[in-house]
Amino acid sequence: MSLPDIPIAGVGLILIHNAEEAKPQVLILTELETKPWLGKHAGMQSFPMETTEGEETPNQTIERLIRQELPGIRQDIIVDHEPAGVYQVIEQVWLLVWCAQSLKGKLPENGSAEVTEHRWFSLREATKISNLRQGAREPLIDCLKGNFLKAKRPVVCDFCEPSHTP
Repeated sequence: MSLPDIPIAGVGLILIHNAEEAKPQVLILTELETKPWLGKHAGMQSFPMETTEGEETPNQTIERLIRQELPGIRQDIIVDHEPAGVYQVIEQVWLLVWCAQSLKGKLPENGSAEVTEHRWFSLREATKISNLRQGAREPLIDCLKGNFLKAKRPVVCDFCEPSHTP
């Protein structure tokens, strides 16, 4: 699977529990940090996302995201080998999104300085959360519609709706 030639500024991980059941659940967390240049404000909700640092590869960023935002559950997560989609969060800021499966549905330990309040939502409920951070709704909708499964290459979305500041 090949990706478009675009600069990736961050990664996201859509973590699904009960993927084979009628109502799969997705892990949603609450942001503690504000980065207005990324459409992110403290109190907003999202699936886990992380900015790529320095010369870090997207795969290295995913592993750091799991350590920092999902402490204590790495052994419970199976991350897909290939990204599911790429989304332009804001102009010239692209997010590479992977899907992953939670084997036990265990919630991460508390203690992250960046995020809090990890909760499971049905995919449908998650797409309707009013204070999702910019760049979160479109991948969740693609996941709900099964677009990641249907695509022969990553889904590409070149516009994400602006978020509403809490």
